[in-house]
This record gives sequence, structure tokens and C-alpha cells, in this order.
Amino acid sequence: MFGKKLILLTILTVTLLLSSNVYTIGAEKTVTANGNAQIDTAQSKFGGASGLFDGNGDYLSLADSDDWYFGAGDFTIDFWVRFDTLSGSILNFVVNQYQDSNNQWRICFYYYSVSGAKYWYFAHITGGVTDIGLRFNTAITTGSWHHEVLVRSGNTWKWFEDGAQLESSYTNTNDVHNISGSLFIAASNGGGYATDCWLDELRISKGVARWTSAFTPPSTSYTADANTVLLLHCDGTDGSTTFIDSSTPSNPDFTISSSKTSMSINLGSSDTSTITVTSIAGFSDAVTLSTSWVGASPSGVTVLPLSPNPITPASGGSATSTLTVAVDTFGSTGTYTLSVTGTAGETTHSTTISLTITAQAGTYSFNVRAGATKITVTCTWSTSGSMTIELVSPSSTIYNEPDMAIYEKTTIAAGGTTSYSYLKGAQLTIQPPTTSQTWSLQLTTTVTTYTVSIEVT
Repeated sequence: MFGKKLILLTILTVTLLLSSNVYTIGAEKTVTANGNAQIDTAQSKFGGASGLFDGNGDYLSLADSDDWYFGAGDFTIDFWVRFDTLSGSILNFVVNQYQDSNNQWRICFYYYSVSGAKYWYFAHITGGVTDIGLRFNTAITTGSWHHEVLVRSGNTWKWFEDGAQLESSYTNTNDVHNISGSLFIAASNGGGYATDCWLDELRISKGVARWTSAFTPPSTSYTADANTVLLLHCDGTDGSTTFIDSSTPSNPDFTISSSKTSMSINLGSSDTSTITVTSIAGFSDAVTLSTSWVGASPSGVTVLPLSPNPITPASGGSATSTLTVAVDTFGSTGTYTLSVTGTAGETTHSTTISLTITAQAGTYSFNVRAGATKITVTCTWSTSGSMTIELVSPSSTIYNEPDMAIYEKTTIAAGGTTSYSYLKGAQLTIQPPTTSQTWSLQLTTTVTTYTVSIEVT
């Protein structure tokens, strides 16, 4: 008898790494100035001007849009603010989508003049219930510019002020619902809860958490990208009431996204994802797709040619291609990152997919030496249950194995007590291989803990 191998079942833990989806931006929005809201050149963070709001019914309004419908996805709302005065013990609204008092979401500032406590607050109210309520303590003062950021990344919510995170992160799994209502800036519906401040570089980004840890605040004005759904530079002549949304890139471009940001594939299996190329600003050129590994590449994994390829989106539309990833029975396990890149001329964009390769529970690999004629498998466990033993040869084998002879399950008394051990085994006669090879064994079982003895003779 040659070589004996004892294996204990290992439960595999799979960690999925998510990459962000890319969303198609909407058209530039019409921004309406209300009250005395105006451009002011006396104060600015970038561009020589900012939006001035006097806290007495001044605000901006925009029509309802699906761009404000975040669902459970990532999003970022950030802006520069310089408070002139802080109203005590009432809300100071900065951004608010309002359907009615029972259905809205808002970003606002609390100042308790008696205690001196100050908070940034995000609230989401649906059906009269506040199902998301996040409060972040701040020491902000009047007379200075501050960079403020609300970020949702997965189910984690954070607030950053001047690049530093305020308080701890919150966890909340609720959706930001599709509210049928206008968007208001620097006040609530009709100018209530107005804020006495200047605002600059107000940006709403859908589908991306732009910051998830401490950072250095931006040093220049923003440039719109594929995730920007609202961008107010607040630039212009002094006293102007024209506020321009700069969320749409001026040059034709495209975005690329994957229907699956992660794949989990067992050895010997495959999976597919739909790759979508979407036109921006009239883009309609052919996009050639390619794949590459970011970092380490797994063995035994085949990325089939994307089909079709290249693809051409219609102006303002999308085009799709199918990505297929196949994993051999004896491929490597672990988590890897696959990049899908679209190229049109000198323009290139990419999206990533996290690929986690796992062995099926109960899969064991073992060596079969040259000249071996028989494999004996014995399984022992202590609790009641069932087990099936199956030998899986390499896909390249030329041997013709007969059906396995399965031993009957046997109950063995242990020392006259009421505890028992269960035994099951299989013998397989094989044609002797001429070289040493790696073979695989698959167990299908209702038992969670057992031992496996594999003997090659």
C-alpha cells in the first residue's frame, strides 16, 4: 500500500469585492432662482463668484428628476459653504427634495444657540416615517469657507468636513425612495427654513462614493464626469440670477459598465455579465472591448472573446456585449480583479469585476502516482447523515474507469456507549497512469464534520 492522505473538511469563506457601477447622466437641468438668490462676486471659493442666499426666502429650485432617485446605490453630495449667520434652534436647509411633509429627503444644519451644539443632518422621510436619520456633530463657524460631503457607500454613511470625517460612520440599509417632487437648494419648499450663506461648487453624484476615508479637500473647481448629475459652479456676473447646471460634459464621450460588479464561480463552472457602453453628448463611434487582469491572474480561467465586439452605441443610446468567464475543474481559487476596457480612438474607459473562484464544498485533490492501480476512499463521521462519494478525473484523462463499488454505510458501536461512528467507502480500479497526476474527489454530504482517508495503491 502506497501513501495515505487524511483530509479534514474546510468551510470556505467567500469575500466579494464590489466595484462601483457607472450610471448614465441626465441632461443639464434648468435652475430657477427664487427670492433674492443671486450670483455674488464678493465671495467665492473658485471661479470668482458664488451663490448668495440671505436666509429670507432665497433659494434655487429644479424640477423632479430620476437623477435624485438613489435607491440603495452609492451617491455623494458635496458643496462649499460659507455661513453669514446661523439661525438658532431651527433647521437651515442646504439641499431638499420635497413631495410633501411626509415624503422628502434633506440635508440641513442644526444650531442650538442655547447649548452651542451644531450638527449636520440627513433625513429621509417616507409615509411620515423617518427611516434614515443621521446626525453629525461639527464645530463649524461663520465667516469661513468649508467643504462638506455626505457619502453613501453600500450601507455605510459618512460625513466629511474639510476632508476629515465627522463622528463615526452610520449603517443604514434603507433605500432613498423615488420621491415625486422638486429639488430645492438653500431652503425648503417655498423658501422655508432658508439658510443665510454663500454656496459654491455644489455637486450631486449618483452611483459613486467619491470619498470613503479622510482626504485633502479639492483645490480647483470640478469637471463633470459620468456620475455627475448636478454641478453648480455658481459663476457669472455680480447680481445675476442665472445659475447654470454644468453636469453634462461638453465633448462626446461614453461610459462602460458591467451588469455584475462581482462574480463567484465554482471550479468547473462559468458565468456571464453584460457589458454596456452608453453614449454621452452624442457619442456614436465604435468601441473595441478588451479584458485584462488587475494584479495577479488566476490559473485555469478562460475569458472568452466578448460578443459582439466592437460595439457601437447610437447617439444618446447604449450598446451591449456579453462577457463569459469559464473556470477549469483544477483552476486556482481566490479573489481576482478583471478589468474590461472600451477604446474608441484615443478615448478609453474601464470597469472592473471582482471574480471569486471557489472549490465546491467537499472537493479534494490528491496525487495519483505512476503505475497505481486502485484508489480507496474511506469516510468516517459521528452524527447521522448521508454521504455520496464520486471520483472526478482530470478533463484531459484518457482512462476509462468502471463504476465505483460503494460500501454500505455501517454503524459501529463505540465502547458499549450510545455514541456511534458511521463509515462509508469506495474502491475504484484504474488503468495505471504512466506519469504522476493530480486527481479530484467530490463528496456530497449532509454531514458537516468528517474525516476522509484516500489511499492510492
